[in-house]
Amino acid sequence: MSFFNHPAALVRATILLAFGFAPIRAESINPPTTLQASPSMTAQEKSHRDFVVDYYRELVRARHAELAPKYFGAYIQHNPNLLNGPAGIIGPKGVINFAKLPPVNPIPEKLEIPPVVSGAKGDFAWVVWEREDKDPKDPSKTYHYNFFDIFRFANGKLEEHWDSAAAKNPNAATAGTPAVPPAPPARLKGTGKLSAEEKKNLQLATIKLKDMQDARLEKVIDPDYLEHDPNLPQGRAGFMSQVGGTQSPDRKKSPVSLTLVSGPYVFVMWDITAQDPTVPGTEYTYNQFDLTRIEKGLIKEHWNDRRMPPPEQK
Repeated sequence: MSFFNHPAALVRATILLAFGFAPIRAESINPPTTLQASPSMTAQEKSHRDFVVDYYRELVRARHAELAPKYFGAYIQHNPNLLNGPAGIIGPKGVINFAKLPPVNPIPEKLEIPPVVSGAKGDFAWVVWEREDKDPKDPSKTYHYNFFDIFRFANGKLEEHWDSAAAKNPNAATAGTPAVPPAPPARLKGTGKLSAEEKKNLQLATIKLKDMQDARLEKVIDPDYLEHDPNLPQGRAGFMSQVGGTQSPDRKKSPVSLTLVSGPYVFVMWDITAQDPTVPGTEYTYNQFDLTRIEKGLIKEHWNDRRMPPPEQK
């Protein structure tokens, strides 16, 4: 049973990440991520990445709503649970209740809990957050999982946003319908030009994403491969033992809607069409993500937005 059948938990956890959380003290079944960022960003791309981090630091976590004009452009919202535009964040029905939660003063100089991976390419910047939860199979242990946020910039501000949330509320799929519908993600431009090395890295990541045969995988995956999907084992041998199950069924049947390559990082996004959980016969779109890091010509590390499924109910 896919985690994405439990969207309410994902949305709650996403909001928790916005404000920070206390780590759980227990042995984890998969490794935490060492803080890292793309080393290949241009000055403009690094500025975009830093702008996103400042957005979370000043507006989301320190709750300084007066800074909204600094950050928001049109802010086309692809989270199906949030209103389109800045109102989805700072309005009366926004994700943060600014009326009840006072701003933090002074604004912290750094995020208390920063993204574990960050990068930017062209007009886009992404951040990956990590959280720890109890292993549903063994409550004495924990596991790490990840959330993704990606932003498109226009005129120096946040113009468009995608994250990992699926719909949870009645009619949520239509709650954030923009006044001017955005172009399909597959048509998005501004993804930047790829260097020769980045083209090779994209090729390596594509081989893995397409679930090629063992002979191909053995040549592209590092023996000490780090896997952050808590449903998969560690190392090349562990991954190869699970060949064929590395993508959710939704991803396999959906075309890739956005690909970004920044140095050793290959970032991939899918548009997933699903049935509205409360309105029969109504469909909506949400997003799933995948991130691969290449090291010395081999796939070294991998993240996605999968969680461990709950125990089967009897």
